[in-house]
Amino acid sequence: MDSADNVKFAKDLVATKIHGLTTINNSFPFQTTPSGNLKVKPKQVVFETEKFSVVVADPCKTNVSVEGFMASENQKIVEFCSHKPTNRIIEKPKMIADSPEPPNKTEPERNHPVKTATLTPVTQSNFYTPAPPKPYPNDLQRDRKEVTLKEMGFAPVDQVNWDTIKLPAKTNLLDMLQNRITQRLNTDCTVKIGSKEFKCHKLVLQSYSNYFATHELESRIELPENKVTSKAFHLIYSWMTEIPNNCLQLLQRSNILDVFSTAQYLQIKELEEQCLAFVDSEDLFNEDTAFLLYSDAKKKKNVSIMELMVPRIQRFFLTLVSSKDWLELSLEEVIVFLHSNFICVHSEMEIFMSGIRWLMANFKERKNHIVRIMECVRFGNMSPLQLVEIRRNQDSPEIIEVVKEGAVQKMIEDGLSYSVFKDQYKDDAAAYKKLISSLRLEEPEPRNWAGQDQSYKSYKDFLDVLDSFKKAGTDDMFEWSVGSEEFLTDV
Repeated sequence: MDSADNVKFAKDLVATKIHGLTTINNSFPFQTTPSGNLKVKPKQVVFETEKFSVVVADPCKTNVSVEGFMASENQKIVEFCSHKPTNRIIEKPKMIADSPEPPNKTEPERNHPVKTATLTPVTQSNFYTPAPPKPYPNDLQRDRKEVTLKEMGFAPVDQVNWDTIKLPAKTNLLDMLQNRITQRLNTDCTVKIGSKEFKCHKLVLQSYSNYFATHELESRIELPENKVTSKAFHLIYSWMTEIPNNCLQLLQRSNILDVFSTAQYLQIKELEEQCLAFVDSEDLFNEDTAFLLYSDAKKKKNVSIMELMVPRIQRFFLTLVSSKDWLELSLEEVIVFLHSNFICVHSEMEIFMSGIRWLMANFKERKNHIVRIMECVRFGNMSPLQLVEIRRNQDSPEIIEVVKEGAVQKMIEDGLSYSVFKDQYKDDAAAYKKLISSLRLEEPEPRNWAGQDQSYKSYKDFLDVLDSFKKAGTDDMFEWSVGSEEFLTDV
């Protein structure tokens, strides 16, 4: 039987089955649709190939057996059970068996049970020749060589020409850190000074201060108020966090000493050097400003700054002597100024009178210091006439009270001898040197002379000159100090 015969046989087989059911039930078992076509449910298809399909009305009641359908050398019989999901191959043919009566059916259906139908066995050769099996999907590429994109030449390029690529700029990390530090964000410690507290970053403190770098820092740090003032620490931490150009502007004349002292205690070497360079500027600290800084250094007991400021006080010396500040200086401070070679005066008499002014401010307690004060006076720099007037000045009881001391008398006599020999041997320097050496006389060091020599007939005349400094402005004082004859006349 050829292929066409197989198809015809299958159609007759289905028709016979359907016809048998139709005859028994007296109605076609498949549902109709409004269009008149029959509606077949998927479960009613119990067998299907590319050539034909077997459809039954009620798969639960029907068994279908097809003989000689599957292709093989030995004829076999395939049984299709509609109530089983798969088919299986068996050795002997089975006929369609009676199925049990389905439940819940109407009375006519129970009176007409389904009869079995016998299918004529058909050999494989004259019924159906199955198509060759399709290859498994993986079989098509199993023997093909697979390659990657990289092996095909699609590899990334390692070198990039950044001159031709424009990308958005990345924010500078240092700028971001600077912003977080200056804004005091995420601080990790608190510095307490007295009643003041400061939120800080440990890393900033340890970066500049050797004091903090060598100490185990806790979340709360307390500093002694007598060593570190809250105002100075605020300026110093701002100096740490500000950019280099801006931090220098925090140093002012009014706070430089306080900042310097705090920087010394906290061991901030860079800030110490900047403060010293700031103080060393004569444009900033000179004359009156030098003495004001000297006074602040005295309160801080900063001897190095005091010594640094003394040479800066030159033309301001007589103004200082005219003020109350001079009278409040200690013995050691007065000695330092009277010994200085930098103070600007018109004669050694002004040094002598300045010492008497300090003594007379509290003579009862200071008379014991007469000898030490007079040792600062270089009597040899006075003329013989001035020295004689000092010893016999009856108009100045203050001077008489001082010079009556035996040690002071000896100083005046030695100064007179030196002054006389200096005037006699002014044209013979060699003989002058030999003479003062034989007499064991010391040649006094010269002062920072203001110019024109000035002498005073009495202590009162000196005080009158000092009174003029209290009324005169700074510029007039400096003009007088360099020897203005017009100013001397007005005085």
